[in-house]
Amino acid sequence: MAHNGFLAFARELVAVAEETIAELCHQYPSYTCAVTGHSLGGGVATLTALLLRENQQGRPSQAGPSGAAAEAATGPAPLEGPVAGEDAAAAGTPVPPGTRIECYAWAPGTVFAPIEQLPQNDDSFAIYSFVNHGDMVPRLSRRNIMKMVHVLLSTDDLAMGDRERMSYLVGREQLPLVVAQQVVQAIDQAEERVQHQNITEMKVAGEIFAFLPIVNPTDKKDVGSMYSLRQVTADELASQLLLVSDSAVSDHATSAYMQAMERVVAPTPQIERSLSNGAEDIGSLGDVGSLTEDQLAALKKEFR
Repeated sequence: MAHNGFLAFARELVAVAEETIAELCHQYPSYTCAVTGHSLGGGVATLTALLLRENQQGRPSQAGPSGAAAEAATGPAPLEGPVAGEDAAAAGTPVPPGTRIECYAWAPGTVFAPIEQLPQNDDSFAIYSFVNHGDMVPRLSRRNIMKMVHVLLSTDDLAMGDRERMSYLVGREQLPLVVAQQVVQAIDQAEERVQHQNITEMKVAGEIFAFLPIVNPTDKKDVGSMYSLRQVTADELASQLLLVSDSAVSDHATSAYMQAMERVVAPTPQIERSLSNGAEDIGSLGDVGSLTEDQLAALKKEFR
């Protein structure tokens, strides 16, 4: 099931660009068809790549309601419509069979559920999503918003000012034990409330890579504004509160992603220890990302 608003943009994009895509794919048959975007564009790019793949394979889309009816019933809409599924032949197949389709989504919105139904990356298709440290947009789902609201409401009972409360929420100051227990209890209660409301949880698609600042494990300060690229799961990303850092908004900027991309360094034992000590900023970290050195170099070139 896809997010209805993002899907509408993706359908329109395919309808407008399909002739140009088909012409270029015919002119350069050995090239990969790549879709990319940032923020709203990242979510649209993800669904555009999925639509192109469905058209390429001529497969019917998932069954279920579509459009406004689906949104009213479940929140998201399925990948159905004039540029997908059974109408693929009528709409044309912009990307011919045998041409690899790739998506590079930067700071993408959460666009799909359940994430397990998406195709896995392989030799013919791949989605790569990139998240800069505490960027809130890739964590911005209805479920997470509801959970954050419950947690913020619970902190109103704490005996502290607004600035002090926010400082605790983003982790700049250590909470007293008694207050910390109250906050943990509030988070648990918020999770229970959200589960009972049965809210469909949109998530970020594809292989997800997080840009993490390298910090000194002693004083937790950044070391020369260097970053490491680490792979995380959609569940890890979705499980975090929106206020994971005081840079949740600024980390979303295109310039912030450009800086992170330009300053990625290869992992070393010292960096691995640093990231492990700072893991609370991103959740449970997975293995080093599967992007090759050539892919990383190509991405850096695109940002210059």
